[in-house]
Amino acid sequence: MALWAGCFPLITTGLALAPHLTFASMRAFIAGTALIGTAMALGRPFPTGARTWLLLIVAGIGATTLGFLGMFHAAEYIAPGMATVIANTQPLLAAVLAYLVLSERLGRLGSGGLLLGFAGIAIIAAPGFTVQQGNDDYLLGVAYVLLAASGITVSNVAFKRLAGTVDALMASGAQLLIGMI
Repeated sequence: MALWAGCFPLITTGLALAPHLTFASMRAFIAGTALIGTAMALGRPFPTGARTWLLLIVAGIGATTLGFLGMFHAAEYIAPGMATVIANTQPLLAAVLAYLVLSERLGRLGSGGLLLGFAGIAIIAAPGFTVQQGNDDYLLGVAYVLLAASGITVSNVAFKRLAGTVDALMASGAQLLIGMI
């Protein structure tokens, strides 16, 4: 571990988030390296163009940086089961962002399903707010989970814009390595 910590001095300088970010960085590095290595072994094309790289940066910051930061750090403040339930707000966030950025529209059935799902999440999470009233840790945990869900939402929209223009293995590996940094 000491050798790994030396590779990322900014992450391991004693910041309160360091253990979470170090683990998230190691996970992203291993996965990103494996994906890029596999893509290279298969002769897949390397991403090119400023627009492509900008979208990969957005995806990396969203899914890897914010997604991992939110989920890894939320575990300190909120039970994993509740974090998972709250993280399921992501499809609702994605529908709103896709409507605004991609001009995608949901039909009545899709809208009804999202609203029903959100109502279920609210019902499950609500007791935590009343039982934990005055407990800032619970609210902080919820905020971290929502940060993760928002980051993943932004990343998904960026990947939708990238679809068909970049190899999926290369894009996935690149966003992991970018987000790790």
